Amino acid sequence: MQKTYYIFFIIFLIAFESNAQTIENPVVDMKSHPTLNIEKIEKTDNFTILFMSLKNEIENGAFCVNSDVFISLPDKRIKFDMIKSEGIENCPNMHKFTAPGQVLNFKLYFPLINDTIKLLDLVENCTDNCFYIRGIHLDKVFNEETRNFDIGINYYRKGNVQHALPYFLDIVNKSQYKKSKHYAYSMYIVPIIYEKIGYLDDAKEAFDKLVDSDIVEKKYFLKKIREIAYFKDK
Repeated sequence: MQKTYYIFFIIFLIAFESNAQTIENPVVDMKSHPTLNIEKIEKTDNFTILFMSLKNEIENGAFCVNSDVFISLPDKRIKFDMIKSEGIENCPNMHKFTAPGQVLNFKLYFPLINDTIKLLDLVENCTDNCFYIRGIHLDKVFNEETRNFDIGINYYRKGNVQHALPYFLDIVNKSQYKKSKHYAYSMYIVPIIYEKIGYLDDAKEAFDKLVDSDIVEKKYFLKKIREIAYFKDK
């Protein structure tokens, strides 16, 4: 009897976990307030919940959420109004910070959205100092690719090009988002890294793939790479 109970309990936990989908630190394209972040998005049986944070950077800072907040597709064809908020005052009441550097964590609840929706905007519909976050990416693969791209960029900027190379190569070889900016930049930077480390045959091959590609802003990347002496006449 006890064994049966444990099996049932484990199945219950698996079922419970499968009903809650979480996207950690989703990539966003643009936002109104630099210190306003989406820490995670959780989809339960009933809600789409945005876990938000805001860092105060000024003396006597204050923040509130207008009742008219919605998430929508970028073209606004589908719109979901906020159901409720937690941890934040609703305007005109204000959450008042006591010092710069303080972080406010709060939640915004919306109706459950379909799993086919991969890109959202968050908009506060008001008239004064309203916030928005546009281009919230819900696709986990896209978010993982973008985070790996950021790791590669950090290595590259620090001059550690050999550590950066595998991250860019992984995107070039496996990306499902060949119209994305991170794919285009990876196509551009791989031949540059190969040239820097003296792998000239690989640099030439990667450059030829760049030339034959249909990446976004291709003319710009070709112009920039041909400013490097090795690629100038190729």
